Formats: sequence, C-alpha cells, structure tokens
Amino acid sequence: MSNLRHAYLTWRPAGHLPGCRRPAWDVQTLTVERPGGMSELAMRAVCWGCGTVHDLTAHLAPNTNPDPGAGDPGIDTGAEEMRSEAHLRLTATWVTGYG
Repeated sequence: MSNLRHAYLTWRPAGHLPGCRRPAWDVQTLTVERPGGMSELAMRAVCWGCGTVHDLTAHLAPNTNPDPGAGDPGIDTGAEEMRSEAHLRLTATWVTGYG
C-alpha cells in the first residue's frame, strides 16, 4: 500500500494564483555537470496565465566525509555516497524576469 500511496496519493498539484484564466504549466529542465563530480539538476514550471513560477533545484556532490564505518573515505562508490541538497521556490514571473 505504501508504494501505491507514494505513486498516486501523496502528490499535490502545483498551485496557480486564484482566478488564473489559463492554468497550464510550461516545464523546463536543466542539468549541469561540474568538475569534481558535482551536478546541479533544476526544473522550472511557469504558468503564463497567472505568472506563477515553481523552481526546484538539487545539488549533488560526492560525499567527501563519509561515515567512518563505510569503508575507504577516498573511494566514490556511486549515488549512495553522494551528498545532496534541494531548494524549492515559489515566486512570480515579474520577480524572475520570465514574464
């Protein structure tokens, strides 16, 4: 049941401003690979009807300070050895310069 709940029931629609006459999203993605194994992943959803913008950005970096019991700290073994942080911002097109 938890898989069903996660796949369908816990998601919420991204909000538009009240009275939006054209509630639709223009969604764009961005992936940037940086030196040293760092990556930035971003997704932006813009509604041209009401001017709402949802920005989601995630930064992934190799874990350079792993748990001492996890093995050799100098070896990057994959995604489980990555540090990450994410930022979600709700704003407007006139603030971001999109509209």
